[in-house]
Amino acid sequence: MKITRDRISALFFLVLSIAYYIGAGEIELYPGDEEELINAQTFPKFIAVMAGIFSFLILVLPAKAAEEKIDWAGFDWLRPLLLCGLMVAYGLTIKWPGFFLATSVFLICGFVVLGERRWWVILV
Repeated sequence: MKITRDRISALFFLVLSIAYYIGAGEIELYPGDEEELINAQTFPKFIAVMAGIFSFLILVLPAKAAEEKIDWAGFDWLRPLLLCGLMVAYGLTIKWPGFFLATSVFLICGFVVLGERRWWVILV
């Protein structure tokens, strides 16, 4: 089995799906909801199971014949790292300026990091 971008992504999403399923089990239910067919845990667990199934299928099914090897040196690492830094800053500062202002600043900075230069698009 060759290691490709698709399989690396599928492995990442499989681990993320398992963690999300475990986290969905920690959602508190109202008293009496444990016996209900649909409760607060139902949809998050459904999403986690479906994502896990699809990512597992990508991992085990045969890969396309035209897949190339990964060129790690050719990746643009700066943008994803800046976006991760923006997400951490957003999470740390959301309570101080408030949801609306923190989200607006995060989205504007995110658009600029991703390469959007038309200010009317950014502001709309």
